[in-house]
Amino acid sequence: MIIGIFGAQGQMGKVLTELYGEERPEIQILAMGRNHQELPPAGPHPHVVIDFSHKDALESVLSLCRGNQIPLVLATTGYDAADKAKIEKASQEIPIFQSANLSLGVHVLKILAREAARLLGDSADIEIIEKHHNRKKDAPSGTALLLLDAVTKEGEPHKTVHGREGQSLREKGEIGIHAVRGGTLVGEHTLLFALESESLELTHRGESKRLFAKGAMKAADYIITQAPGLYGMDDLFGGGKIHE
Repeated sequence: MIIGIFGAQGQMGKVLTELYGEERPEIQILAMGRNHQELPPAGPHPHVVIDFSHKDALESVLSLCRGNQIPLVLATTGYDAADKAKIEKASQEIPIFQSANLSLGVHVLKILAREAARLLGDSADIEIIEKHHNRKKDAPSGTALLLLDAVTKEGEPHKTVHGREGQSLREKGEIGIHAVRGGTLVGEHTLLFALESESLELTHRGESKRLFAKGAMKAADYIITQAPGLYGMDDLFGGGKIHE
């Protein structure tokens, strides 16, 4: 099998290439730049593409995969509403796996957060705190927004506050999101459920970028067998065990 990696020379691209070499040496890696537009007519074509580059490469990667009917794993964050609409449209032609975080632990955290929010209802004030390395560009992180969706009741209005300063009395139904940037932190996400006289915290800490690479490998194995459509972590592990 041939795996095309968009952004192969970036940090995550290098980690993913290294991991494939260690665990799946039979896999051939096709390194692709973030503005890769076409495949050589006589050269090998990837059976699946993994994008670990940058959100600005979305047009290029979608064009290449749609034009060659190649399944796609989008492991990049920072997509806006217009980007998501393009992904949704492309998924009508090719299978696309898209997730703001490919960590298995974060997937479980999302499930736990959703259940905690359901059980606690309006009794808890919810805060989301995320920490990342000092080179991360987008804030809040895609994972923080993923967790925000998990604790938000569909169709119910809420106010999101990004940090606080000055006179900032908390309003009912408000959800606070706080981004911390520093050093070489891989990624840490905490959900705080603050109640009367007690509090509950759910935290996930990333210890190595390899955890995202492992998730991408699982996603690639999954998406290559799917029909056109948009898939995510809930599909990958829906109703099944996280570890085989």
